[in-house]
Amino acid sequence: MSEELDISYLLQVAQNPDVATRLELARQMASFFQDPDANPQDRVSLTPVLMELANDSVVTVRQSLAGGLAHTPHAPQSIVRTLVCDTDEICLPLLRHTPALPESDLKAVVASGKLSRQMAVASRTGITPVLGRMIIETRSTDLCLRLLNNPEFQPDSRFLERVLELHADDADIIEALSDRPNVPLHIRVLLISSASHNLSSVQSLKGWLEKGQEESVLGGVKEQAIVRLMCDTPTDADDIRLTVKALHKVNALTASLIMRATVAGLIHFVEAALQALTGIPEKRIRTLLRGRARLGSRAVYMRAGLPLGAYRIFRFALDIFEQRDCVLTGVSAEQFGKLVVERVVTDADDLPITERRALLELLAKLAGDEARGIAKQLYENMPVAA
Repeated sequence: MSEELDISYLLQVAQNPDVATRLELARQMASFFQDPDANPQDRVSLTPVLMELANDSVVTVRQSLAGGLAHTPHAPQSIVRTLVCDTDEICLPLLRHTPALPESDLKAVVASGKLSRQMAVASRTGITPVLGRMIIETRSTDLCLRLLNNPEFQPDSRFLERVLELHADDADIIEALSDRPNVPLHIRVLLISSASHNLSSVQSLKGWLEKGQEESVLGGVKEQAIVRLMCDTPTDADDIRLTVKALHKVNALTASLIMRATVAGLIHFVEAALQALTGIPEKRIRTLLRGRARLGSRAVYMRAGLPLGAYRIFRFALDIFEQRDCVLTGVSAEQFGKLVVERVVTDADDLPITERRALLELLAKLAGDEARGIAKQLYENMPVAA
C-alpha cells in the first residue's frame, strides 16, 4: 500500500449490507495487521476501517476481527480496547493473548470483578509479579488456581507465601502449589504443614480417629515428612533461614520437630531454630553448642523450651555431629539416628535404667524408620529395673 492510502473504498466495504463481504474484509484487515513487514503508516491509515468493523452490528464480524488481531503486537490499542469492552465471546481471546494492551488495562480488567475476564487475564503469558499479586488479592480460589496452573507464570517465593496465607485451608490450592516445579524448600515445608492440617480436619470429621488424637498423630506424620524433605533436599544457609522463619511464623517450630531434626543430624537447622526461639545470635549459639567447654548448651536448650528429659539425646547428637564431621563425610539421616541410639546404649550407663529406657522410648518416636525400629526393640528388651 502507498503512503497516500485512500481508505474511502474500504470504509464503504465495511458498511456494505452484505455480512459475508464484511467478514471477508475483517479477515483481510486482520491478516494485514499480522504482517510484521506492513507499512506502519498504512496501519495508522487503516485504523478507521478497523474501528468500523469493531463496531459492526453483527457479532461474527466483530468476532472474526478480534480473533485475527488477538496475537499481533501491531493491533491499534484503540481497536483492542473497543473489542475488550465487547461481550465475552469477542473479548476473551484478546484478553488471553493480545500483546497490544498495556498492563494498566489488564489491571483494570482484574479490578472489574468480572470473573470470566479475570480468568482470561490469568491465562496470559508474561504476567508480571505485580499483576500476579493483584490477581491473587481478589481472594478468588478459581482465579488463583487458574494462575497457579498457568505454566508460563513463574512466581517468586513471596508470591507463594501470600497464596498460602490466603488459601491455607484450600486443598485444591495446596495441590496446585505442590504440582508446580522448583518450589523453594520453605514453601514445600509449609505445604506439608497445610496438607496435614487439612487431613486432620477431614479425618476428625469422618471419625477415623478418636477425638483428641488427630493433632498428636498427624502432627508426628507432618514433622516426619518435614524432616525427611529437609534431609533429601540440598540446602544452603538461606534455605535453612527461610524454612525456620516460615515454620516459626505458623507456630510449627515445635520442640518435637527440633528433636526429630536433631536425631536426623540436621544440626544447622537446629541451630537456626534455636536462634529463632531464643533470640540469641546464631553465631553465638553455634559457639555455645559446639565449643569445647559447651557450658552454655544446656542453657540454650532450656531457654528454647525443649524438654529436659531429652537433653542427653540432644547432647549426644551434637557430639556425633562434631566427631564424625557429618557434613563432609555424608552420613545419612538414618545412619545418624543409629549412631544416636548406639550412643544412648554405650554412653548413658551413668543414668538409672528408667532414664535410659525413657531415652530409648523417645528415640523410638523421633528417629527415622530404621533407627526407630532399633530403639523400640532395645526399649522392649531392656529390663524395667536393674
